[in-house]
Amino acid sequence: MGKKGVIIFMLALILMLQIVSAEPLGIFTQGSTISLHQICNNCTSVNVTSITFPNGTLRKLNSSMSRDGEDYNLSFSDTQSIGDYRYNTCGDLDGIRTCENIPFTINRTGEELTGARSNLYILLTVMVFILFIALLWFNIAIPYRNKANAKGDVIRIVRAKYLKIALIPITHAIFNWFLNLLLSISNNLITGLDIYFGMISFVFNLSLLIVYPVWVFCFVWFFFNLIRDYKWNEKIKKFGRAVR
Repeated sequence: MGKKGVIIFMLALILMLQIVSAEPLGIFTQGSTISLHQICNNCTSVNVTSITFPNGTLRKLNSSMSRDGEDYNLSFSDTQSIGDYRYNTCGDLDGIRTCENIPFTINRTGEELTGARSNLYILLTVMVFILFIALLWFNIAIPYRNKANAKGDVIRIVRAKYLKIALIPITHAIFNWFLNLLLSISNNLITGLDIYFGMISFVFNLSLLIVYPVWVFCFVWFFFNLIRDYKWNEKIKKFGRAVR
């Protein structure tokens, strides 16, 4: 075979098997069933020949896609792995075997965290964490006990304790906000480290479970101290001190 024949053979081979990298299909939620999609104007049939998983595993499918005009679709539900997938479709476009390689992404939220959004999430998470630490430190620093003499009798009511009690559920709410932001980041930025997501999710769910008990406890504690301090304050006005 001469040089001319080799060139013709190579051109024919390229025309018969064109592999094109198409636009991404999109981002979908982990565990969901998605529709692998392809558009072909002049195809009589299109097959999904294979799919590549995030860990690099290649699965041969050779499954026919259902046709609706020029739209071809195939349901796919093996989406437990988080990361980037690629599926290969081949159809007889104008009688020529034409293939496309189409990527899509699976994460826990089904949403894309762009560079700008990820920076915003990280900045907001850091700010909320600093706010949580500041509130926690301030709450610890606020005095709770009333001022007493050497005998232990109360001689002055410390009213800052009410702010201390009120800050407990607020600090807890800020902590939950921080965990929620951390979960959003781990969904998209550290998707390969599932252990971190599991740990954060466990702490977040546990923290949510105690929201109502924390508020009820602080409410009861607040009014218990209010009533007790009122009685002690009346005694201090009369006797200059209140016996515990």
